[in-house]
Parts: sequence; structure tokens; C-alpha cells
Amino acid sequence: MKKNKGFFALMIIVFMLSSLFTEQPAYGVTNSFIAASGGSQSMLALNSDGTVWGWGINQNGQIGDGSTDTRPYRVKVTGLADVKAIASGSTHSVALQKDGEVFTWGSNFSGELGNGTLKESYHPVQVTGLSDVKAVSAGSFFTVALKNDGTVWAWGNNSSGELGNGTTKSSITPVQIPSLANISAVSAQGTHTLALTNDGSVWRWGDTISSPERVESLSDIVAVSAGYDHFAALKADGTVWAWGKNHSGLTAQHPAL
Repeated sequence: MKKNKGFFALMIIVFMLSSLFTEQPAYGVTNSFIAASGGSQSMLALNSDGTVWGWGINQNGQIGDGSTDTRPYRVKVTGLADVKAIASGSTHSVALQKDGEVFTWGSNFSGELGNGTLKESYHPVQVTGLSDVKAVSAGSFFTVALKNDGTVWAWGNNSSGELGNGTTKSSITPVQIPSLANISAVSAQGTHTLALTNDGSVWRWGDTISSPERVESLSDIVAVSAGYDHFAALKADGTVWAWGKNHSGLTAQHPAL
């Protein structure tokens, strides 16, 4: 039974990815995609012209075409232009424009859209009170943004400390993570987030850790990535370090090569 479920999940992923590379001239776009991001049910793709396209299951409007209809082919996300980065949560989506403004759409169970409401949206809405953003990332029901000044902001669900502000109170608008500064990259997934500082140190929060904690024994890091229940970091010397759950069911509390 488990094998059948795994095979079915794999087929969904293959199906969604195949749409990215399939020629579809009828929809009026030249295939020149520069980034892609997958949620638990749908996919987003960023075209070189700054438009965003989505496909897959759309029950919460996470594709952003103004409907909740499942799309087996790419459709254009409405109301977006000059986008430079995208991120997919479980059932919500995020786009960062070149002007530093952030837009979200899809589910809004815990305020993950960041527009001051709990109402889901089938088309992009602007995040309230946030500008000059450098990067975005999305967890299950929360969103994280890195500003050009090196500060980190988050909004949405906070039952496991996802917002990193020392509480477990969710927020429908962005709140700053007060103990972080000089951050160069962020990566969110599941209920946790990693942050990389300019000096190569790594911090994490979420999974019941309500304030950022430094990942000991890691230094000289140049990139980080958070999985659903594991983490990975790339060092300047080209080695990769990982920790968390693995396929054999073991859990590592500290990074290992």
C-alpha cells in the first residue's frame, strides 16, 4: 500500500514537472523559464519576461488565475509583472517583484498571505507594510521575507514558533524577527526556517523553537536549504552538510557530512 502511495505521488510530481517543458504555443508564452517552485499540490514557474505561470491542484486558489479549477496545463497568474522570485507553500504562493514588493495568493488559514485578513485569495494580493525585499520563502502555512537591510520578517502560522519572535501567536501581517541581523539568505519549509548570515553562520527556528538558535559546529557556509524535516548547508570548501530525519528513520541533531 505504501509503495502504491509513493508511486502515485511520484507520478503527480512527474506530471507537474512535464508541463514546464511541454510546448504550449496556444497560451501565448515563449518557453524561457528561469525558476520553478513546487508546493504540495501545484507548481509555479517564473518566465524571463517577469510573468508567473501555475498548474496543478487549485482548491485554495494557489495557482492564482482567479479560480479554484484544477489546471493540467500552465496558466498565467493574474495581476503580476516584473517578478524576480517565486516561492510555494503547501497551499499558498508568493512572488517578489523587482521593485521589492511582495504578493501572495491561495490559502490564508493562519494569515500566510500577510494582507491583514484570514480570507483566501484566488489572485495575488500585496503583503501589508512590507517593502525593499530581497528574497522570499514559504513554509506550510507561513511566509518569510528577507529585506535588503539584512532583517527578516515573517507572517502566518506560529503554533510551532515559525515566526521566530519568541511567541506562538500567529500574525496576519509581517512581524520582524528581532534577534536576527546581517542575514544574506533564508529558506523555509514545513514548520521551520534556516537563515544564513553574512559571516557564514547558520540560524534556525520553528519546530517548537520560537526564537532563532545558532546551528553549532557550522561555519563558512555559503548556501542553506530547508526540507520538510531535514536541512542542508553548503560550505565554502564545496562540502555539503545535512541533519534531521533520513530515510532509515534516524534523526541527527547536529550537522554531518
